[in-house]
Amino acid sequence: MPLEIATYISDLVQSNPAASDPLAGADDHLRLIKATLKNTLAHTGQLTNTDNQLIPAGGTFTKPAYSFAAEPTLGIQRSAAGTMSVVGGKLKGTREVGEVVMFLKEPASLGRTTADTGKDWLELNGASYNVSDYPALATFLGVASGTFTLDDMYTTGRFPRSRTSTVAARTAQANTGGPHVHPDVTATTAAETQEHTHSFSGTTGSMNQNASHAHTYSAVMNAGGGGVGGGGAFGPQQSGLSTSATNTDHQHTFSGTTSGRSSSHNHTVTVSTPANSGTTETRPEAIAFVFAVKT
Repeated sequence: MPLEIATYISDLVQSNPAASDPLAGADDHLRLIKATLKNTLAHTGQLTNTDNQLIPAGGTFTKPAYSFAAEPTLGIQRSAAGTMSVVGGKLKGTREVGEVVMFLKEPASLGRTTADTGKDWLELNGASYNVSDYPALATFLGVASGTFTLDDMYTTGRFPRSRTSTVAARTAQANTGGPHVHPDVTATTAAETQEHTHSFSGTTGSMNQNASHAHTYSAVMNAGGGGVGGGGAFGPQQSGLSTSATNTDHQHTFSGTTSGRSSSHNHTVTVSTPANSGTTETRPEAIAFVFAVKT
C-alpha cells in the first residue's frame, strides 16, 4: 500500500506498515517516523527537564502549549512573562465554589440574569438559575433539582455583615436604628447644679416729701355763763373745723434670703430631631462594588 502521510507523531497510523507491504518500503516508513519526531520535538541536544527542553513554546489562545487529545484547543498557554492562562475553557478548583468576591466592575464572565449559562461568576442580585446549568453551585447551596435563587445584594444595596450566634449566614435584614440618646447640647454648669440660695433687699416707694393732710371734726360751743347745773344755755354747734399736719413722708425697708436648692434636681430640656434628609439609608461613607459568587 502507498506510504501514509504524516507531519507529527499524532498523524502516524499505528497499524502501518501492513504485513502485505513489500520490504522495500521499510526505509520510507523509517524516514517518515524520523520526520514526524523532528517536527513534533523541535529541540536540539539531549532532551531533559533540567534545562527546560521538554517545555514547548508558549502556545496561543487557539493552540495551547499543553492540551488534551480529546480536546486539543483546551489547555494552558504562557500568555506573558510569569503568567499562565487557561485556553479554550476554565480552570476548576482554583477558587472555591460558593466563594463571594467584590469586583470594581463587571468581569467578562459574569452572569446577571436567569438566561445566563456557563459563567464563572454570578452577581448576587436575586436571580434564579437552573441546577443543571450550575450543578456545583447548586450542590454547595444544598439544592438538588429545579432552580436555585441567589441572595439579593443589588436591589436595595445591602451591606455585608458577619453571621453571629443568633443571625445565620444568608439572613437578609431590613434597615433598623439601635437604641441611642440625644444629649443636651448645652452643658449644665457646676453653679447650676450645686446647693445655692438667692438674697434680696430694697425699700418701698415714698410719699411726697411735704404731703400735708387734715382731719375734719365738729364741736358745740357753750355761749352761757352758768356752770354745770347752773342753768346756762348751750351756744350754736360749729362744724368744718380741721387740724393739719406736714412732713408725713415715710418708707419701708425689706430684705431676706430664699431657701436653698438641693443639687439633686432636674432641668427640663426640649430636644428637636432634625428633619430626615430624604434618603432611605443610614450609612457611613461607602464605595459600591459588584458582589459575585463563584460557580
